[in-house]
Amino acid sequence: MSTFSLNLISGRFTSEEAEYIIRKMVEAKIGLHMMRIETKNVSNEDVYHSEKRITQLQHEMELLVKLLKTMREDSKGGLVDLECSLNIQAPVHS
Repeated sequence: MSTFSLNLISGRFTSEEAEYIIRKMVEAKIGLHMMRIETKNVSNEDVYHSEKRITQLQHEMELLVKLLKTMREDSKGGLVDLECSLNIQAPVHS
């Protein structure tokens, strides 16, 4: 099985920079789900899953914004360490 790992983000950022980076990633993921919903040959189950995931991502983004705002107010400069790795592999078919 072929696998690949990518260290996408690793560093210290202001809370504003971190919010920007994460927001763009979440927006891309929501956009993918929206595209799937708009596809003609998609099952009701897939639509339900995508809608549920969009809601979850939006809620988590709201929580993150609040956390980053608190960090900005509580510490000098609101610096945060951000780490994001991707592990990619083909699915195992049984």
